[in-house]
Amino acid sequence: MVVRRGLRHTLAGELRGMVFGEARNGDEALRAVAQRAWDIVILDIGVPGRDGFTILQEVLRHRPDGKVLMLSVHAEAAYAARAMRLGARGYISKSASLAQLVKAVRTVLGGEKYFSKLAAAVSRRNGDGGAADKPLSVRERQVLLAMGAGKSVGEIAGELGLNIRTVSTYKRRTLNKLQLDSTASLIRYIIDHDLS
Repeated sequence: MVVRRGLRHTLAGELRGMVFGEARNGDEALRAVAQRAWDIVILDIGVPGRDGFTILQEVLRHRPDGKVLMLSVHAEAAYAARAMRLGARGYISKSASLAQLVKAVRTVLGGEKYFSKLAAAVSRRNGDGGAADKPLSVRERQVLLAMGAGKSVGEIAGELGLNIRTVSTYKRRTLNKLQLDSTASLIRYIIDHDLS
């Protein structure tokens, strides 16, 4: 709620004259979209009660020409590329600066798309399939970041309370989803994509 209200307050200060609405969960968001054609919908991937990508698809079923900007704690290009494929007009991380957020909103309102260069590059590399369609799970991301910190499979297993075989499985899945072939390439990916 604090994030939602803070976002509304911030945008109201930057985009004067606009009418704003709020939704506490996915069901409220869908009702709001069904009742009114909003200029833009800012949708959190982590919307309470529902999967944000599912909500995105339902919003666009109600409003095929709707402008949806996805907001997420996930910085991975795979999430942004999936949002793009499903019809979002933009994607921005919650860690983005105020200036970036306002730029994203104005870009989408202006009829253009706002995606990071990283997401666009991954989307081009994978076409309509591949890693862009396979976002990392929470566990896979934890393993990815732990490996990026130089931790061994055994150390990661101890920290996460998992057995070594399970961590190895998460590592293998992560490599497959990101289309990488070694631990070294995984670490390079983390550095290149500023995921540390």
